[in-house]
Amino acid sequence: MSSKDQNGCGMILYEPSNEQSDSMIVLLHGGPHNCFAACYTPDILFYVHQKYTVLVPNYHGSFGAGDAFLHSLCGHIGDIEIRDVLDSIETALRARPSLSPDSLYLMGSSYGGFIGMKLLQTRPTLFRYAILRNGVFDTVTMLTASDMSSWMLVLAGIIPSRGEPTEKTRMVLRGQYVYSLEDLQRIYAVNPIREMEKVETPICFILGGKDCRVVNQQTFEAYRLLRSYGRDVESSLGW
Repeated sequence: MSSKDQNGCGMILYEPSNEQSDSMIVLLHGGPHNCFAACYTPDILFYVHQKYTVLVPNYHGSFGAGDAFLHSLCGHIGDIEIRDVLDSIETALRARPSLSPDSLYLMGSSYGGFIGMKLLQTRPTLFRYAILRNGVFDTVTMLTASDMSSWMLVLAGIIPSRGEPTEKTRMVLRGQYVYSLEDLQRIYAVNPIREMEKVETPICFILGGKDCRVVNQQTFEAYRLLRSYGRDVESSLGW
């Protein structure tokens, strides 16, 4: 099953053959400028063979729905794409009455981890379990500990994602830009790390030790905070 809402947000629903499933995995792509396509995907096939329905939403910022849709996320992170995913879940539950709203699971990596953590903070009891891999949990850290720090400036709307480059953009590209207090406040406002106490869902963190884009210290910090609040968390680290 695939569909697209009036705002262009698409979703694909993978289902077990010839039988109904009551459990659904919500699988979030990273990027965010990426997308899921209706094609052979080994991990999705594995989940479906385990009798799970798999929902893959292509939220605002994804490829495949035009240039305006691709750039629409910039300046609105932590909001528009979260609503997209929640709308996709509601659509899937309405379309497949056999699915239980009490048997939803969440998976996401990189920017998908950012969305996943924001979802867990927005709807603390929606999911039974979450698996997040090298997620963006500290947006401020992305400015100094990522191999593409300018990416966060674009997503936060601090520098434009298209059009003629501004002087600020040129300074960023030359490596001469120094972040202002306003920049940091804007990025911190959407920072998942500041609202960890809202998380109630059990989480398994998976870390890749060689990820230069989203360093694993972000996950260590999220893990530490969640443990301090008495939450059910575990982690697995691979090098």
